[in-house]
Order: sequence, then structure tokens, then C-alpha cells
Amino acid sequence: MALAATRFMLKKGEVALSWDSISAPVPEGADFHAWNLEDGAALAEVVESFEPQLVLCLAETGDGVPLLENAREYCEEFERCYYASVRCVKATISHLCAQGRGTLIFGSLAEGLACGGDLSPAAALDWALAALGESLSAELKGSAVKVQVLRGNGSSEKDLFRGITEALKSDSVDIYPQLQGRLQHMSRRLAPALISSIVKGPFEDASFDTVLVTGASSGLGQRLARKYATRTRRLCITARRAELLDALKVEIESTTDCVVESISADLTRREDIDVLVDRVGEVDAIINCAGRHLISSVKETELETYRDFFALNFLGPAYLIGRMAKASTRLNKVVTILSTSAIRGRRQRSTYAGTKAALWALTRGLRIHTEGRMQVLEVLPSTFGPDPSYSGNRRKGRTPSTDEVCEIVFSAERKGRSYAYAPAEVRLFLSLAAFSPKLFARVFR
Repeated sequence: MALAATRFMLKKGEVALSWDSISAPVPEGADFHAWNLEDGAALAEVVESFEPQLVLCLAETGDGVPLLENAREYCEEFERCYYASVRCVKATISHLCAQGRGTLIFGSLAEGLACGGDLSPAAALDWALAALGESLSAELKGSAVKVQVLRGNGSSEKDLFRGITEALKSDSVDIYPQLQGRLQHMSRRLAPALISSIVKGPFEDASFDTVLVTGASSGLGQRLARKYATRTRRLCITARRAELLDALKVEIESTTDCVVESISADLTRREDIDVLVDRVGEVDAIINCAGRHLISSVKETELETYRDFFALNFLGPAYLIGRMAKASTRLNKVVTILSTSAIRGRRQRSTYAGTKAALWALTRGLRIHTEGRMQVLEVLPSTFGPDPSYSGNRRKGRTPSTDEVCEIVFSAERKGRSYAYAPAEVRLFLSLAAFSPKLFARVFR
């Protein structure tokens, strides 16, 4: 595996560029300084010594390892690139805020918007960093520090500099060097929202022998485990809390004919996932529910917190899918619980939004890669309540209960669909985010 060494390039007092293995033309007369992005100890000192007014953060994964070829290397490559970028962003934004002025631009030459079916870490990295940039922009709104997201969609180096020029003249969070990139970004967000309630897939009313549900000890995972026990001969449930899994196993087996296997596993540990895959064996469907939520600003969130949340919310499901796809010949359904936070990063949501955005990119790529051989269902719920009574108190009727989300997921999977929204108004979120990101950011801060 080849990992491109990410570097920073600085022009004193004017421009700072976080670079990768690309060979963009250096502007004539520019005085640049470069250093290794992973050298976190010296980073803040170097940034302060050059006093940059503009910082461009570019992250690439080099020759990305496809998830279904080597899930472990895929995860390790994502970790190295993402955490190095977060470390640099935190150091840089701290300096810009102390300086009282400056611009930070997140950009990429990867096919992030395209979400290709090669299942390399590039798209997931791109979407996660975009969510970080969007969250930072919301948190610093009103200050003298501006944060923007340059959506390159595989642009050339020339387009990259065109985007930088446009960003310097614009207050918009989203910068598109090419009109084509904006149109592609709109279509990939909007089209699924429009067709999801019409088109059914070839996996309608599929029968199961074995279903695996993660995060089954409580909440949505527990409710979905009860539902799928009525449609499968064997149900494998997993979470960290063994006592809750065992209680659910007794409950289900006393009310249905389903054989339940409870497997305690920590999905942040790849060794646990390896054991889980071996114990489950052949499986027809994976229902990914494991995850946690966090409300914390970029400044307040430590790097270790980013590691912990990405390990559970993104890398755990990614590694499980990659390993299970190779171990099981029957796997033909993957259901992944995302969040409306994946649509756009918001204030104090950089960690959670980043994990869900990365998982969203992976889900889209998996659907393209399998080319109709697998139903890949992405579920975008808004914040939902912990119990059925929550729906009676929901704000303006737009916050569903956990039971309602469970019914939406179960119905969409059974109908063979690729997209599910809870509530249906989430389609409006997607439409607004596609047509007017600026208005969306203002309305859903």
C-alpha cells in the first residue's frame, strides 16, 4: 500500500497550502515552505512563524486500497489521512483565531463528489473533511476567520487555483471551480430523494436464513432485531453489553420460532469484528445500527474523541462490511442507519456529521460497486425519540419516534428500496442542500 505523504506549502503572509502528491504549478515569485503534515509537534510553530492569511487543506489517499480487497488496510489508510488532517486543521484554526483573521479552505482533487464504485477511502475521506469544514464554518460564523469547502470533483490543478481565486472573492461556504461539479453535486443529492418513493428494487420481499443486527442491545437496533426475528430463521445480534443481548435473546426466542445467537463484540476493535464474522458465518443481510452521537465544537473536541467516534460510527461498519462480503457468499442486503447530519455539517456536530458523511459515501460507493447484485439501503433519519410516546410531543410533527423509524426502515428494506427517509420531510432537506447550500446552512445551523 502506498500512502502519499501530505505536506504543507506556505507563502509567508499570504498563502498556505496543505499539499499531497500532486504537482500543481507554483505561482511565479511565490516563496513557499513545505513540511510533512504528520509532523504534528512542529506544525503550530511553523504556522505561527509564517503567519498565513489563507490555508488550503488538501488530503489525498494515494493509491487507495479498495474496501472489499483488504478491509483492514482500507481502514488504516483512512485513519492516517483523516487524523493527520484533523490535527493540522485544529492547529491551524487555533492560530487563525488567535491572529484574528484568515481563511481556511478544504479542498480535494479526489473524486469525492463522484463516489465511484472502486471503494477506495478517497470519497469517504473527502466527505468527512467537507463535513468538518461545514461545521467549522458554522461555528466561526460572524468572526474574522472564514472557512470554505472547495468541491473539486477530480478537478485539475488549474481548476484548483481557479477555485482558490473564487473563494477569496466569495463569502459562500461551498466553492465549485467547475459548473459541472455543482451540477453533479446537486444531482447526486437530489435524484435519490425524488425517486426513492417511486422506484422499487429487485430485492422486494426477500426471504432470509440469517440476519445480523449490530447495536442490538437498545434503541433502534433492539427494535429492528425484534422485527427481523419474524422474517428469518436465525438472528445474530451484537453489541458490547452482553447482559442486554442475552435478555433480548430470551425475549425473542420465547415469542417466535427464530433461533437467536447473541455475540458480545466491541465494533471499535477489529479483532472483535474478526471473531464476530467467524461466528456468524454465512449471512443474508447486515443491519448496521451501532453508533453514538456527540455535540461538541471542533475547538473543544480532542483528537482522541475523533478517533473513538470514527472507530465506532464509520470504521467499525466499514470493516464489518468488507470482512463479511468476503466471508459470506449469500450476503445480498446491507442496511445502514445514517443521519440528516450527513447532509451537511452543523455547529458542534463536526465529529458526528463527519462519521455519518463518510459512511454515506461508503454506502453510495458500495451500491455502485455491486451493480444491482446487492440491495444497499441508506437510511437518513432526523433526530428521533427514545420511546413511542415521544412522537406525541414532537416539534411540528417532524421528529419521529424510534418505533416509527423502525417501521420506515423495515418497510423500505422489504420493498427493495435503496433510500429511506424518516420523516419524509428529509427529502426537503436534501433538495434545499442541493439547490441552495447557503440557505440550507442558514436555516439548519
